[in-house]
Amino acid sequence: MSNDLNAILEGKIYFEGQKLVEKLMPYVLVTSSVASFLTGFALQSLSLTFGAMGFSVVVLTVTIIG
Repeated sequence: MSNDLNAILEGKIYFEGQKLVEKLMPYVLVTSSVASFLTGFALQSLSLTFGAMGFSVVVLTVTIIG
C-alpha cells in the first residue's frame, strides 16, 4: 500500500513536454499580450485589456498543468 501511494505522489517528469512548454510559453504570452493590448486600445477599455490578458494567462496555465 505504501509503495502504491508513494508512486502516485512522486509523479513522473516528462522532459520532452517540458522542453516544448518552455519553447512555446514566451510566444503565447507575447501574442496574447499584443492581442489584449490591441483589443483594449481599439475599444478604449483598460478593464477589457486586463481581462483578456488575465483570461489568456489562466488558459495557458490550465493547458500547461493539464
